[in-house]
Amino acid sequence: MKYILFSMATALTIFSVSCKNNSVEALSNGSICDTSAVKYSTEIASMMTNHCTNCHGGASPSAGLRLENYNDLVLRGQASLQRMKSSSNPMPPSGKIDDCNINKLATWINQGSLNN
Repeated sequence: MKYILFSMATALTIFSVSCKNNSVEALSNGSICDTSAVKYSTEIASMMTNHCTNCHGGASPSAGLRLENYNDLVLRGQASLQRMKSSSNPMPPSGKIDDCNINKLATWINQGSLNN
């Protein structure tokens, strides 16, 4: 009987953890971040313009890394995401991008970096 109860509890735990819906996340500051329909044209492009292209755009992009358009980001999105998440050397140096935008970029990359 103990084995059956233990097995059922384990299965229930695995099921509940694996079925977590990550499209709407509660962030550490208590706000809600909707990552269910992230689009390049509406969320990602504006985030890159607001936080990245001042340094990583124009005629002489910083570190030779250009992040001005879809094609630039598709080539360097994962590396850019890792730098945004870095605690020792985050980008942008002016201040960490908020968790919601980082989660949206991660979702967009994980969903295939669509040009939508």
